[in-house]
Amino acid sequence: MAESSLPSTLLDEASTVRLLPPAETQQSHALTALSDGFRDACATFDAAAASLLRHADQRAQAVETAKLAVLGRRRLLAAASTASSHAAVLGSDALATEARRLQALLVQKQADVARLSTYAASLQRTAQTQREFLEMMRS
Repeated sequence: MAESSLPSTLLDEASTVRLLPPAETQQSHALTALSDGFRDACATFDAAAASLLRHADQRAQAVETAKLAVLGRRRLLAAASTASSHAAVLGSDALATEARRLQALLVQKQADVARLSTYAASLQRTAQTQREFLEMMRS
């Protein structure tokens, strides 16, 4: 019985030897086990949240791609419908002028797509850098 009342030695995080009464030693071990469990639960949650975010990003990209495809088809149909109705009304000179105007508009829209693609890539790089920074701060 005299043996259980003797202080226990403990090596803490700073590699310092500590003498603790047996009750505090048991409490320290219990708290260490509890904090290890909590840390494991946090890591599991973090992994699940990252997986959910990855899945949501993939779904959002798929929806955006489908939306752009539908918009493109709708514009193509509208342009074909407009061109056929204009052809009946306009003469050949006016039709050539309209074709040049539409061609210039197409070139402008292609330049807009290139500019916006570059901007989107820049935003994605920035987001990735921020995710890496947050990950580094969590570690």
